[in-house]
Amino acid sequence: MDLALFDFDNTITRRDMFTAFIRYVVPVHRRILYGVILAPIIAAYKCKIISATLCRTIVVYFAYRGMQQRRASLLGKRFCNHYIRQHIRKIASERIHWHQQRGDKVVVVSASLDVYLNHWCEQHGVALICSVLDSNGTVLNGKYQYSDCTGEEKARQVLSRFDLSEFDTIYAYGDSEEDVAMLNLADIKFFNWQPV
Repeated sequence: MDLALFDFDNTITRRDMFTAFIRYVVPVHRRILYGVILAPIIAAYKCKIISATLCRTIVVYFAYRGMQQRRASLLGKRFCNHYIRQHIRKIASERIHWHQQRGDKVVVVSASLDVYLNHWCEQHGVALICSVLDSNGTVLNGKYQYSDCTGEEKARQVLSRFDLSEFDTIYAYGDSEEDVAMLNLADIKFFNWQPV
């Protein structure tokens, strides 16, 4: 059996789902207010002054703190069913199906959030490693349960869940520098759907 590791945003999808989900769940008046507050943070990220991880951590705090966990999950399911499905790359869908037909273990490894990826991965019969929103049991606290699943953290989480020696071949698919550590685990790797 082989192992296939897929980044989600901009690899399986044609666009960034992390940002799209914020627009989907955060009311317009709060987005405007937070847009003003977060503008310097986002500018610093775009200028590469701060990391994507720090930027996402701050955005998660403002976007989700105080949201009912049940509501987040319900909105995540709706987002999955009505939005994500419109933005799946055909090549990604075909490649996931190809791996599944061969009996490979397919895993989405993403900095995107559990509240919508859980639903998507369950629908498509694939395993999931991702950023998980933390809560007190019923209300989100605006933090990650563990950490932002990106860069070296992607590789660390894959290695903590799987013994790579149990697989004949490791495949990995990514699109950005945040996927490089995961790609480095693979025997066969694709960057922006090109073999490397």
